[in-house]
Amino acid sequence: MSNLLSNLIQRNNKKHFWRTDITGLRALAVLPVLIFHAFPEFCPGGFFGVDIFFVISGYLISGIIFRGMIDKSFSYVDFYIKRIRRIIPNLVLVLVAVLAFGYWVLFSFEYSTVGAHSFSSAFFIQNFKLLKEADDYFALDAHARPLLHLWSLSIEEQFYIIFPIACIVLWKLSRQSISILGKFIGIVVISSFIACVSIPSSSLAFYLPLTRFWELGVGIVLAYIEVFAIFEVRKINSSIRFVMSILGFILILVAFFLYKPEFRTPGWISLTPILGTVLLIASYEDAFVNRTLLSWKVMTFIGLISYSLYLWHWPFLSYLSFINPSAGNTEKFLVLLLSFIVATLIYRYVENPLRRTKSFSGGKLATVLMVCLAVCAGWGLAVRTSQGVPNRNINKIYPFAENRADFVNPWDVLIKEKINGADVYVTDKNSFPEILFIGDSHSYQYTTRVKSLANQFGKTAAFLTQSDCLITTGYSARSHYDPVCRKASQDLKLLLGDSRFKHIVVAQYWSNYLNKVPNLFDKALGIMQSWDVYEQLDRRVFVVLDYPCQQGYLLNSFDINRLFPQALNEQSRGGVPYPKSDMWKVANQRVQNALKDKAIILETESYVCQNNKCDVLNEYRDDHHLRSSFLQKDGVWIDRVFDF
Repeated sequence: MSNLLSNLIQRNNKKHFWRTDITGLRALAVLPVLIFHAFPEFCPGGFFGVDIFFVISGYLISGIIFRGMIDKSFSYVDFYIKRIRRIIPNLVLVLVAVLAFGYWVLFSFEYSTVGAHSFSSAFFIQNFKLLKEADDYFALDAHARPLLHLWSLSIEEQFYIIFPIACIVLWKLSRQSISILGKFIGIVVISSFIACVSIPSSSLAFYLPLTRFWELGVGIVLAYIEVFAIFEVRKINSSIRFVMSILGFILILVAFFLYKPEFRTPGWISLTPILGTVLLIASYEDAFVNRTLLSWKVMTFIGLISYSLYLWHWPFLSYLSFINPSAGNTEKFLVLLLSFIVATLIYRYVENPLRRTKSFSGGKLATVLMVCLAVCAGWGLAVRTSQGVPNRNINKIYPFAENRADFVNPWDVLIKEKINGADVYVTDKNSFPEILFIGDSHSYQYTTRVKSLANQFGKTAAFLTQSDCLITTGYSARSHYDPVCRKASQDLKLLLGDSRFKHIVVAQYWSNYLNKVPNLFDKALGIMQSWDVYEQLDRRVFVVLDYPCQQGYLLNSFDINRLFPQALNEQSRGGVPYPKSDMWKVANQRVQNALKDKAIILETESYVCQNNKCDVLNEYRDDHHLRSSFLQKDGVWIDRVFDF
């Protein structure tokens, strides 16, 4: 055994293990994530970039651990100090920026959520926080969570708190048995994968560390084979490794661009980008794709700033959605460009200097950084505890606040209840709701008027909705893998079977789904056609149609008067003309054709707009939502639901 270890020590006795192609592979992972978050229609599987990051991380970090075990140089303290110096400086800056900017632009309930997420991110439990929120159907949508993306960092750090300790303990107890270590790794990877594909809840599969460890584990297996000389991959014929690199690259592209929302993720489909990543790493730097694309200077540069780029791009996109929910592709592209600039500056002037500085001892610097992280956690906790600092006069701080305030916050007018195991919001918890509203934000924008009508008629209504979610199918037009949307769809099935609901009201942003996911739009109509609720004589189904709307219809959601005076000019002539696209009208017609013999159709166009012009200044909150003040006063088309 000692001779074997001596040979392994000599074999692994290299000064540097850095590979240019793996740095470029980081770029291949982060770029699709950015594209998916900003332009999901262009790269529907771009989120698989996170899975690629997991494999890379597992391969690199476990290689460090294994080599340290062999030559007895591994130190827990040094390992965690290096991790702290690597990830904490940038993370602290992101948390500070998100909390500081949120103070100026977010309402109290929004800022309170950001505070809670800052706290959980600082303690690397953001995945558990998001898992808990996955059961709340009025939880903020993805773009309203500036720290949503830190779930992946949390899972990585949870793994690297446990894995090194387990490996070292097992290595010592087994008297440095390579075989036993390998069996342990194999059991962890296989068990994690089985849990991933067999666990019934998509939310649990997405956020639990146990169901994600196998993705890091695949990279660990590759490092184990390499470090312990189980198989000399490098000695494979160069022609075969050429094919491996090409095949690996193709598999990754297939995952990015041919992903369908019907696929469950993570799951079997995740093997496609994972296997592709393994093939590229195993091909080594002299293989075709590795030495050309992945070693290209542009790719290696992006790879170097990939951690910083991943951290910063999502808060920028998220706050853009707060400031201008109608932001077009140009604005999103500029935000991504800003992310590149910020990521480069922070890499150059923060990340690298703090990783390489000799002004502080490693331990002292790590202590300072952890104190800074604790301060961020305390800041977030204070924001959460104070319920988002409600004494801020946001109307003075933020010039668009008055306009932003003209939308419904469901927490203010509804009460959360559990019915048949499903989480819903009700107008009155003292009686069972006779009316069930379902859909997306086009449904819960009516909550204020519905609450008033319920009180007036002595009825109770319930809402089961989720933003940007085609609820009957369980898929989101913006984030196909959204576990909250899928859970909402599952709960809908539980509620539809309850005959105590006398009326079902469906309100969706129909044209959005017809435009982005036409196959799912048709599937949703097919599901609604097959409902057995129509067989009950005392039950009616109402379907609310689109009013004139289109993404980009209003150039800015907030201060139209000041920023876009042409809207005022058009308003003075009787209103703003209909959107250029008639997708909303096409969607309405499709809905009517499919459901006119099944449901009662509630038309909205004539109430919202007259003479092919719309009063956007007084009626519209943004390009596809109506102001709650307008709905409260004039949303009379919804009143018919209470006529029984």
